[in-house]
Formats: sequence, structure tokens, C-alpha cells
Amino acid sequence: MNWSRSAARGRVGIALAALLLVAACETGEDAGDQDRGGGQGLPTTVSSTDAAGGVVTVDYPPEWTGEELSPGVLVVTNDDALLTSVAEAAPTGDQVVLNVFVYTAGDAALLGQNATEVITGMIGVEGSGAALETAAEPEAFEVEGRQGAYIAGVRPGAQSLDGAIAVIALPDGSFGYVDAAAAEGQIGQHADQIRSIAGSINYASGAAEPDNVQGEGGVTPQAPQGQATAEATDAGGS
Repeated sequence: MNWSRSAARGRVGIALAALLLVAACETGEDAGDQDRGGGQGLPTTVSSTDAAGGVVTVDYPPEWTGEELSPGVLVVTNDDALLTSVAEAAPTGDQVVLNVFVYTAGDAALLGQNATEVITGMIGVEGSGAALETAAEPEAFEVEGRQGAYIAGVRPGAQSLDGAIAVIALPDGSFGYVDAAAAEGQIGQHADQIRSIAGSINYASGAAEPDNVQGEGGVTPQAPQGQATAEATDAGGS
């Protein structure tokens, strides 16, 4: 076993969890400039600037709502009542909520060389928001030439909820990351939208990258401040 890689994943997981915690604490507060859905045209775009000055953007359906959850972390949902961290959400019916962020090239390299490896590297990591209970294998997908991977399962916890993770490779070697939650038995109907949204992620790096930290839900290095799952720090299209 590669203990160095295992330790790195553990640190990344902690970092990701920390992001989710920050996002949960900031829910309901003014986390910065927000862009709401409902405008003219398709798709609708929302953006956020992370601690390093990098800008994460993502597109979503015009009938949905999107806003900044915390610096570098975005939330998009088909119901305004779920503008929160997936760790805190309790979707019912056909409700679905997605948290979006990016793992920079340096952080992502600790997880894997492609989207499938990144997901596989994070699933099951203790303390990681990416810990899904699933027997499935990641499914590869492509959006406008970008390679991605998607996996669905059951989110761990007392409440029975479905979950899904989508990762998309960005041009600079970083990976866009989507962590989704839906009511039990409902994630399947949102799979195409989740993949499409992941494929729309873009990232414009800032002058410097944040220091590595240990928190929840990231692999070794630090993940952007905001959400909770496994990989993120760049973006490139959903």
C-alpha cells in the first residue's frame, strides 16, 4: 500500500470536509455577490472568487437558482429552499441540490491523473464528503471534449438520501467537482443535469494558490473554501 498517497487522500478529505463546514456555517448569510437564476437566456451563470483570487463559474438551467455558498464554492438547485450545503440539505420529492467547486492541478494530482481516478481515490475516504455508499463503478462521460466521471449511491447518515459525484477535467490539469444530494430513489432522474452542470465548470486562477490545509473532504492539499467532498479547484465548462 502506498502510505504516502493514502495519507495525502486523508488530508484532502479533511480539507474538503472543512469546506463543507464553512459552507454550512455561512448558509443564510451574505456570502458575497450573488447571481440568481430566472434571467433571460440559457444557460444562467453564477460565479465565486476563492481565497487565492481564482474565479469559479458554473452554468445551470434558467428555472433553477444559483448563488455563492462560501468563497470558491457555489450552490445550484431546482428549489430555493435548498440553497445550502449538501451536508445540511434534506431534499424531498424531485428536489436536488448541487455544491460546486474546483481542485487545483496541484491538489488534484494527489488524487489521480483523470476524473475516474479522482473519484475512485476519494470514495470511501473517512471524513470525506465524497464518501458514498455504492457498489457502482464511476461512469465516464464527455462534455465538449472534456473528460468526466460520474458515480451515484446513497449518502451516509441517519437520513436516507441519494447522492452523486461528478468530476470534470479542466484544461490546466485541475478538476471541477460537483457533489449532489436528492431524495431517496430520485438521483437517477437528475443524472444528465448533474453531468451537464459539471461540464460547464470553469476556473480562472488567481495570482497565488491557497496554502495546503487539513480539513474535511479534500485530499492532501487544500481545496477551495466552501463545500464538502473530494476534488476541486479549477473549472472549465459543466
